Amino acid sequence: MKAGWIKLSFVDAIADESGGNIKTPQSEFLPYGRFAVVDQGKNLISGHIDNESHLCKASLPVIDRHFKYLKRSDVLLPPPEEQKRITEILDCAEELRSKRREAIAQLNTLNQAIFLEMFGDPVTNPKGWWLLYFNDLLSMPLRNGLSPSTTGKVTSKVLTLSAITGNAFDENAWKTSTFQSVPPINQRVDQSDFLICRGNGNIQLVGKGYFPTQQMPEVTFPDTMIAARILPEVIERQFLQHIWNSSAVRRQLETLARTTNGTFKVNQTMLEGVLFVVPPLSLQSEFAHRAEAVEKLKAAHCASLSELDALFASLQHRAFRGEL
Repeated sequence: MKAGWIKLSFVDAIADESGGNIKTPQSEFLPYGRFAVVDQGKNLISGHIDNESHLCKASLPVIDRHFKYLKRSDVLLPPPEEQKRITEILDCAEELRSKRREAIAQLNTLNQAIFLEMFGDPVTNPKGWWLLYFNDLLSMPLRNGLSPSTTGKVTSKVLTLSAITGNAFDENAWKTSTFQSVPPINQRVDQSDFLICRGNGNIQLVGKGYFPTQQMPEVTFPDTMIAARILPEVIERQFLQHIWNSSAVRRQLETLARTTNGTFKVNQTMLEGVLFVVPPLSLQSEFAHRAEAVEKLKAAHCASLSELDALFASLQHRAFRGEL
């Protein structure tokens, strides 16, 4: 141990303030809300709540994970001057991470600003663009995905709904499941298919849709999704993906959705009747070009943020081992 450092038991260094707080079940998490929920899941933010009485009453900062195991460990405590130096270094690293997150947040709103500048509000259609039904934009009929079977003998990868219910397509959101037979080609994940959420317990997620970011021929899409193959000479992929997740289409989807046993659902007929603006293809392509440039910039910022996260973790590890 480094000279001047002392070792304390965890319970002598940290106060247990977990008692008296209300535990919020995961079934009550909201996708959006006033307060973020931090639990023991893999994501930093697992959901949101609006009920202020469920807030943790402990003084910040807090440790959320596995307190009963942590209290068996020891804490190395440096002298006050060393603590201050470590804090300053980590604060500088955190400031860089914070600026990168702010840049990503601004880029997330840029595509919407570009869309409104080029096409106006799709709800009011001030520029008088053509209005077409989704069915008019399809090159082939809509098709549902394949349902896994608990008694199936064929093992295959299948997407989970989280692949298309976030803010972008998540190519890592899949699991291994079993099917009664080998999944057919037309129910494998293809970049040409616009995948739409068919059912969800949260009405704000039902009907969300994205194009896969890569070919995934070894992965099946489930029966909780509907695949749409569009006419490329009428509508551009990036334009469809943006307007489909806009308020103009969301309002229609949430009005059309029907609930069964707490699950909101849309079907193929409902989707075919969704109506939205379709500007000339040349303008759609211009929007796609600009939006792709934003996405590339955002990807670069996200990669940089990942590197900064790794740097921060490394600095923490070295700092609390007395190696900084």
